Amino acid sequence: MRDAEVEQLVSLTLAGASFVLFTQLATRTDLSGMLLLAWYILACCLPFLCAFALEPFPNVRGQEKLDLFIVYFYFAVFTIDVVAVALVFEHLGQGAGLSFVVSCLLAYSLLRRAARARRNKDDE
Repeated sequence: MRDAEVEQLVSLTLAGASFVLFTQLATRTDLSGMLLLAWYILACCLPFLCAFALEPFPNVRGQEKLDLFIVYFYFAVFTIDVVAVALVFEHLGQGAGLSFVVSCLLAYSLLRRAARARRNKDDE
């Protein structure tokens, strides 16, 4: 599994979870400020997460700056979306949002390490 495939899987998973959360928030009649902010963030991040899930990161010769911009943009969208989900968790209980962010970072790190180990094994 290449690193780009990891980002695709993470994007797909996060897009699905964000869509479910977005629709759940949409069914509520009264949203607090924290939940309303999370709802708007999810609305902005969903299209980009779907795009990253459907199209792997480009690797075009001569377009390294554009490729780097897309990678940084992906990480920004990923981080902002995780923060939106963390806002919902934080609304439910003290410290729940922070534990969610830490768990996301650990899970992402685990996926990246597994992808690198598999790639190194395939190269041998």
